[in-house]
Amino acid sequence: MKISSRHVMVPVVLLSAMSCANRGMHPPPPPEPVATVVNCNITRGECMAESLGPNGPQCDSFQTISLVGTACSSDITQPVMDAACVAAFCTRQQANPLVAYDFQPCTVTGTAADPTNLPYVGTCVPLPAGSPATSSISYQLHQRGCVLGEVDVCDSFTDDSISSPPVPANCVDLTALAALNKVPITSSDRDIVPHLTQVIPNDPRCPVPTSPLAYDLTPGPLGQATAGGTTVAFSLKRGSAVFNGNQLTALSINIADLTVSGTQLTNVRVTNTLPAALKVGDPDNPSHTGIAAKNLNLVAIGLANGAPQIYHLQNDTDLDLIKSSTTLKLSGTFHLLDIDASGRPLPVTVSVTMPGTPATAASSACATAPSRDRLFGFEDPQSWSSTVGTLSLVTSPITQGCGALGVAGQGFIPVNSTPFTTAGLTLKPAVSVDLFIPNNQPNQFYLGAVQMYLTCPSANANNEYIGQVELTGKPQNAYSTLRFPLPAQVTGTLNARPSDCSWTITLNVNQTNRTWILDNLRFTN
Repeated sequence: MKISSRHVMVPVVLLSAMSCANRGMHPPPPPEPVATVVNCNITRGECMAESLGPNGPQCDSFQTISLVGTACSSDITQPVMDAACVAAFCTRQQANPLVAYDFQPCTVTGTAADPTNLPYVGTCVPLPAGSPATSSISYQLHQRGCVLGEVDVCDSFTDDSISSPPVPANCVDLTALAALNKVPITSSDRDIVPHLTQVIPNDPRCPVPTSPLAYDLTPGPLGQATAGGTTVAFSLKRGSAVFNGNQLTALSINIADLTVSGTQLTNVRVTNTLPAALKVGDPDNPSHTGIAAKNLNLVAIGLANGAPQIYHLQNDTDLDLIKSSTTLKLSGTFHLLDIDASGRPLPVTVSVTMPGTPATAASSACATAPSRDRLFGFEDPQSWSSTVGTLSLVTSPITQGCGALGVAGQGFIPVNSTPFTTAGLTLKPAVSVDLFIPNNQPNQFYLGAVQMYLTCPSANANNEYIGQVELTGKPQNAYSTLRFPLPAQVTGTLNARPSDCSWTITLNVNQTNRTWILDNLRFTN
């Protein structure tokens, strides 16, 4: 399996965090706030052959090439656009993290992209939850793989560049990740330049999904990664696989929290970027098939020591798949190149086995739920954030769906949602949420309070106050439904049908050394 840190943000980071260099753990921050799509005209020297020098790998010869890439910028002034392009495609840490030398030379010029073809929302940031999940992306991807020599340097490089497939094979859901992070990176993390040419949200050419076949992945040991004589095991906390015809359309894997080489990996979720076609089944055993090399593109997001991270993965060998009416098993051995502390390539071997069983009606509904339903159901901790509390996936106890949001901390803890669209919402007089109040309360006479706010920038609504519910007197070690009547101003904001709303739920609670749990946000009478 190959991993790229071109758009560094997270996980299965464990596949690379075991190396001494611990690459990808401290990415440069992107321009803030991101608001513009930029086409970067790049001229840079890429290495043609390496040798082992006194300080590690060195480049013996460079070839100057010209490329066009896509980056995200905070505005359209020339210095800011150029700086975004330099950060994306010239700085070693972000553009070429697996080498100890720079591009020679590297110059870039940024130009604002046509928003008709590359809208900021969808290209640089995800679409709001609840948007139609039928978008298409068109791209060219420049990338090169390392041909490893006997002294652990790249004797030469292969050109692994690809272009996007046509509709419908390039149809994706852009409500969790933007198009830039949906590009299926296929090289071994060298010289990666994605160039998006068109992003069409709600593309009418994309097919409407038919009845899917869903499986629940079995929690427990998932696999192990080995590099430099060190082996790290990792486990599955929750997962699902959805098939439509001869394609694996949706794979979702929640990795159990773990620590690798001092790096805490939390809330790691792995999903596929594009549908993966299945190989022709064994005629003697129709349930036995597989996924060909380079056909399963994954993206892993989560937190490394509390900082958001992203990694791209792709299988470089065939995967074995058993899919029947009673069982599922996806397994295989992957290989990738990491880098050690001396800058030399470090081969990593990853073995995984993902067993599963046919999904129940309830878990199948979770796996295929629309993005806004998943947000309101607290199904994915990645859809919520807090600068004060620690958030986590909870699979039990829950009040609906297949997951809930754990919140650990004390005092005033704001928990913020990602944006969602209000189109199609059925409003009622109140909004309610279920809260699990843990025991071990230090003050039985005051358990705390919960407040709710709504923000919709396009409707000029910023932290509109919805209300507060006192927790004192409610049962402990159990769920209670908290009801917040909607003020007229908030109802008016929602009725304006903005597409950039977000919730803020604040817990003002005592330290319990226990986890508070939120579930089932919905409109009620």
